[in-house]
Amino acid sequence: MLTFIRNLKLNIKVSLLGAFSVLITVAALLILATWESGLYNRLAQSEVNDLISADLDHITRSVYHLVQTENEAVQQQVDYNLNVARHIFDNAGEVELSLEPVKWPIINQYTKEVQVVELPKMMVGGQWLEQNRDLNRPTLVIDEITNLVGETATIFQRINDEGDMLRVATNVESLESERAIGTYIPAINPDGEPNPVVATILDGQNYHGRAWVVNAWYITAYEPLHDKQGRLVGMLYVGIKQKSIEARIRPAILQTEIGKTGYVYILGGKGAERGHYIVSKNGLRDGEDLWYVQDNRGRYTIRDIINQAISLKSGELGTIRYPWKNIGETESHWKIARLAYYEPWDWVIGASAYEYELQTFHAVLSDGRIRMMSVMFVTGIIITLLVGLIGVLIARTIARPVHEMQAFVETIIDGDLNQTVDIDSRDEIGQLARAFNIMTTRLRETLEGLHKSERFLNDIIENIPNMIIVKDAEKLHYVRFNKAGEDLLGYDREVFLGKSDLDIYPKEKAEKQVAEERAIVTSRQLVDIREERILTTSQGERVLHTKKLPILDKTGLPQYLLSISEDITEYLQADEERKRLVTQLEHSQRLEAVGRLAGGVAHDFNNILTGIIGYSEMLMPSLSENHEDYEDLLEIHKAAKRAAALTSQLLAFSRKQIIHPKVVDINDLIKDLGGMLKPLIGEDISYTFRPGEEIGHVKVDPGQMEQVLVNLAVNARDAMPSGGKLVIETDRVIIGEENQEHNRDAVPGEYVRLLVRDTGCGMDDNTCEHLFEPFFTTKEKGSGTGLGLSTVYGILKQNQGFITVSSSIGQGSIFKAHFPAVYDEVEGADSSKTEAELSSGDETIMLVEDENIVRTLTSKVLQSHGYTVLSASDGESAMAICREHKDEIDLLLTDVVLPGMNGLALLGKIRDILPDLKVIFMSGYTENVVALRKVLERGNHFISKPFSTRVLLQSIRDVLDKPLEKR
Repeated sequence: MLTFIRNLKLNIKVSLLGAFSVLITVAALLILATWESGLYNRLAQSEVNDLISADLDHITRSVYHLVQTENEAVQQQVDYNLNVARHIFDNAGEVELSLEPVKWPIINQYTKEVQVVELPKMMVGGQWLEQNRDLNRPTLVIDEITNLVGETATIFQRINDEGDMLRVATNVESLESERAIGTYIPAINPDGEPNPVVATILDGQNYHGRAWVVNAWYITAYEPLHDKQGRLVGMLYVGIKQKSIEARIRPAILQTEIGKTGYVYILGGKGAERGHYIVSKNGLRDGEDLWYVQDNRGRYTIRDIINQAISLKSGELGTIRYPWKNIGETESHWKIARLAYYEPWDWVIGASAYEYELQTFHAVLSDGRIRMMSVMFVTGIIITLLVGLIGVLIARTIARPVHEMQAFVETIIDGDLNQTVDIDSRDEIGQLARAFNIMTTRLRETLEGLHKSERFLNDIIENIPNMIIVKDAEKLHYVRFNKAGEDLLGYDREVFLGKSDLDIYPKEKAEKQVAEERAIVTSRQLVDIREERILTTSQGERVLHTKKLPILDKTGLPQYLLSISEDITEYLQADEERKRLVTQLEHSQRLEAVGRLAGGVAHDFNNILTGIIGYSEMLMPSLSENHEDYEDLLEIHKAAKRAAALTSQLLAFSRKQIIHPKVVDINDLIKDLGGMLKPLIGEDISYTFRPGEEIGHVKVDPGQMEQVLVNLAVNARDAMPSGGKLVIETDRVIIGEENQEHNRDAVPGEYVRLLVRDTGCGMDDNTCEHLFEPFFTTKEKGSGTGLGLSTVYGILKQNQGFITVSSSIGQGSIFKAHFPAVYDEVEGADSSKTEAELSSGDETIMLVEDENIVRTLTSKVLQSHGYTVLSASDGESAMAICREHKDEIDLLLTDVVLPGMNGLALLGKIRDILPDLKVIFMSGYTENVVALRKVLERGNHFISKPFSTRVLLQSIRDVLDKPLEKR
């Protein structure tokens, strides 16, 4: 064979050499191209799949975050509206329930069940909210809120103990285009579960979120309403209709495209709209119920979608594959959809596309590869035949482009897709070159798409307000560091990129952090660091909430470590403020409990004391001072007086003391009390009074002012056991919003200030903080009741004033009592009659008192002084006596609190018979504060229990001798 070849002619040898050379070359290129094209085809298909998956994820998350952002923005607006509504409501005045009832036909907003109830009128600032259904007629408070915020508002009244809430004033429209008053929110929903709004309000908290209002969903905020006794009487609502919010985001959802025909849809998840289209393709099927729709296999596709979606966590995505046919389509096609569930709106979000559209890219790549291989195969055959004919020249011609193709392939392998094969020939080599050029162009476009997605992801990372750090899992070097991180730490990202913590931070701190992060990478689990304290260059110490998560590759090996940190410093500070306010609330509740205790026992206790004081005063004149029982009787009288003073202190502390305020000159009061204060504080303490000039007057019960001065003086005396100085000063001050002396009780205005200074032992901050609490004392056990300063505190609060204290150990103390200044004329002192003037009377007095000891005592006292007494224990008995003796009775002496009807109601009925009858009311304390206030407001004469015989007789003569006023 070799001999035969050796004997061939040179041109044949060249032809054969060229032919075989080209044949071998073509075969090699075909094999190489097959391998390379297969490699790039698989790579391109993988990249396309990733791009499609990322696009579906991105679109779904974008719609989810769009809805979430809109909801949060609207909720913030609603919360702002609630603040505005609260401000308007506070300015309108206190809320209270009138004693006058009104009938309400009420409708359950869920079941539409109608019933009629009778409720007290709800008053705001003394005005009834009425029953206004007309949108054109203004409603108190509600329309002012609407004018400011432009949205809906409602005032609810509590119907019953269960907590059903009735709309008594609103601008929410019913289906009849009226104000939707008369509808109510039941405490228990039709499904038997507690209504979340009512449950939150009954718990004393504000409700924020989505709620059903009359006949539609709203983004809402509710706040409890309490009357001045602290009872929950209703709630205040503001809200924005969810449909108006949907209208803002619907165009963005409808305009979102996925591929050629893919789209985003929204379905109802759990509630009444379960399985209904909320947003459909082009909006053509909005509102359609798909819950019972079956595909050609008999499966309930929509149920599968909803059941999978509602099981997802917040922000989590799911994937489902199902057959589907839209309006106008002749047959169903398989779709793939990304799902997310936004629970606050009960929305199932789906981003879907047909699979056959997604597979188009795969078909294009596969067809291109097959076409390229076919072209190369044909080219190889043609080249082989031509070389056999053309010989060495063709072989040389072929060799050059082959080298160029080789260089081009090497360039592609190196990753440079911007190069092209510059071969103009139309032979197989030229076609191969063009096929390569087409392939590289498509790959370049694919990579550009990847780069675009990367830029999009980078924009997201750079604009996220949380600090994001990415480190490589092997060496823990920084590879990503966003702008939020730069702003938080105060360092440029170039300080971190490419370095590890060992290159940046002190060794001990860096090694600890590297060890912790290495453990996270090894565990391959998310780690949630609730509070992480860091030191920044521009903001000082900050507290972060950090989550660290290893990012795994397709093989499950850690590739990166992702760290996301949220600055929660302000949140923690707000939480601390909330805890402080809770502590203040608990303190206020303790004070209120003591006040309730004081008021609860005062009525019965004062009745008992009235008997003790009265009987002792009746017995003392019958005994000489030398009698063996006189001293014991005197001690009984003194003890009863001290008990009455203690009760008075408790009532003063709880601001339930019955007082008779008058305009007085505080300087004159202090001067008059100076003689009493000096022996009270002792000779080893020097006393100085420094009255201010032109400071104005105060309106206060003189007896209360005496309590304030005595308690402050005694407190100062006890702080100076070895003697010292007591200085009392008065002046006028103006309290503004900017200088309220850090006292929550201070209201801006003009005050007359009473300063009590001592040079005693002083107190620390902790003692000052608890100083005005009831029963708190720094004295030894048995040396004090702990009510002195709490009584002062109660008196100041009762007179719209406040008190502050400043003190330090060894430096003495300064108490500053502030009374609102008035400039009315000082009222004159009451005149008192002599004992002789009080000793007799011949009038007939009807006495109404349910307490037997007080009734018996009062009858004896009056009868012993010449009066005729007709006594009764309740209102009905009194009315019977009045009818029988109506021409004899000159005066009605009645307790405010009586069984069956109170004293004021009794007077009203008696005056139907005796319109000009004179009256004196008496009471120690009454829970019926409204009745007692009306007694005093109407100018009726009133005496407080326990009272002395002298006070009783003088009051009766004052009223009987006073000329009758025209009514």
